[in-house]
Amino acid sequence: RAGRRQVDGRGAQRVVKRLLAASRRHKTRVLFLTNNDATLLLNHWLARTGNADVRIWRGRLAPAVLRRFNPEWIISYGYRFLIPADILDSRPGRFINLHISFLPWNRGAHPNIWSFLDGTPKGVSIHLIDAGMDTGGILAQRRLCFDESRETLASSYAKLQACLQKLFKQNWDRIRRERIPPVPQTGKGTAHFLRDCLEIQEVADRLGWDCPVRTFKAQMRGRA
Repeated sequence: RAGRRQVDGRGAQRVVKRLLAASRRHKTRVLFLTNNDATLLLNHWLARTGNADVRIWRGRLAPAVLRRFNPEWIISYGYRFLIPADILDSRPGRFINLHISFLPWNRGAHPNIWSFLDGTPKGVSIHLIDAGMDTGGILAQRRLCFDESRETLASSYAKLQACLQKLFKQNWDRIRRERIPPVPQTGKGTAHFLRDCLEIQEVADRLGWDCPVRTFKAQMRGRA
């Protein structure tokens, strides 16, 4: 009997190993929404080492797109279009957004620049998408600090993107396995729409994105 129990135990171990191997072989179907080529490094990582079968979509999202790809997760990263509520409702809790701000601060457009102009917290956030603008529950976030005497608009943006992608890589496996409960955002925070950013865009384009943050802020104060 002892021998039989030993054999049964080994058999159970083999079954567990087979199940684990099958789990590793399963590639999570991901629809990657983007209009920003700076995000494609993360897309490549997902396809190569993130255990995901990834499809990129750059246009407006429609029900037919979801039917075509049947994604398990929809990741929005540098995506310019709003996602209609009926599409969000079709896969509740499966839409996530990667945003270069420390939410609830600087929802919406140009979060990096607004964090300097308004003196608000800086960082990155991964959150569920709901019907609001960057208002969904937080899955992961990290706060950053910048030395404005040394940073430029471009260097601070690049550091935020690198931090956000690292944070995603560290948490993707738990996100796809639904092991991270979303945390509701608290506080009013701030939000900015594209229509609020026309002057910012004009000054940044004129000075160049390698402009020091201090110089940019001085120019904006001079126009106030």
